[in-house]
Amino acid sequence: MELADTLAAQLTDLSGSPIVSLCVAFLAGLISVATPCVFPLIPITLASIGAGSDAPTLCRLRRSVFYLLGMALTYSALGIFSASTGAVFGSLLGNRFVVVLLSIFFTAMAAVTLGLVHLPLSARIQTLACKVSSHGLLGTFMMGSLSGVIAAPCVGPILVVILGLAAQSQHATFGAALLFTYALGFGLPFVILGTATGLLSYLPRPGRWLHGVKVVVAAGIMFVVFSLLRTSFFPNKFPGDSMIRWHSSVDAAIQDASQTATQDRVLMVDLYADWCAACKELTKETFPDPRVREALTNFVPVKVDFTNDSPESAALAKRYAVLGLPTILFLHPDGSEIPDTRIESFIAPHDFVRHLKRVLTLAAAGQPPAE
Repeated sequence: MELADTLAAQLTDLSGSPIVSLCVAFLAGLISVATPCVFPLIPITLASIGAGSDAPTLCRLRRSVFYLLGMALTYSALGIFSASTGAVFGSLLGNRFVVVLLSIFFTAMAAVTLGLVHLPLSARIQTLACKVSSHGLLGTFMMGSLSGVIAAPCVGPILVVILGLAAQSQHATFGAALLFTYALGFGLPFVILGTATGLLSYLPRPGRWLHGVKVVVAAGIMFVVFSLLRTSFFPNKFPGDSMIRWHSSVDAAIQDASQTATQDRVLMVDLYADWCAACKELTKETFPDPRVREALTNFVPVKVDFTNDSPESAALAKRYAVLGLPTILFLHPDGSEIPDTRIESFIAPHDFVRHLKRVLTLAAAGQPPAE
């Protein structure tokens, strides 16, 4: 998913560290509380869910937790959806028309954040949330669910990055966990302040600093727009492609590998897309490495573009049960996959060289006897 894959790749490489990803999601949730759509409404929100100073402590805690769980449900559902449709949405982002539409949408979001455009729908949702919150714990839970929608214009850039990480994982469970952790970070201040209401007096008053937050958030949105447009219309070309003689077709590579001089060579098939951040990291960091290029002399390298749907990409995805990108396949010269050799995430050069040696060992062990 280019929308957040680009940001995720530029901020940090989280693809191999789920724990770090969860920590970043929790921190992002905490930061979201300081946005202009959320911070000024903290006292009002706590009063709406019945976490007032005149209620017993246990009651305030219970209502605050149900409010958090409501938010967690909404964001977890988003995480599951994002992870489940990551490959599909990423493929759509290979279409420049889709990119332009998304850029217009996020530019409008930036205008809403700066107060240049007002959305009456948000006010209606806020009013509805306050009404449902009067219906006990269930109402508080529902208000928490609606609050994620109300805050969307302000927390958009932050949420987009977290959703992008979920989409990049393409694992529904991890996507749910990532967004649930984000919701925990978002809702924790409400639980603390709702339970210990005396702390509300220590919160800084809304003022000019919130306008600064608006500008920062709007700038973040426009950075997303810039990244989308730049990647779609001016894609980066890294030197890794020019340093390796890639075949562009698996069938052509199989024919090459079947020739006498290369009959024992293994096919390495790199499935990539312009919207795949980890694919770009492989091209930029791993493939150009001299150790990798030397190790690849024993392979027939193939690179197949999955940026846009094509008959070849669809056939390969079906034949080898490709679930997402990046994917690197290792095939025998007859086109059959060598078991337990597939790579589906970024891998550092030294680890990749070690993996290539292992592939050759497995390929030799699995070769049919010569006639």
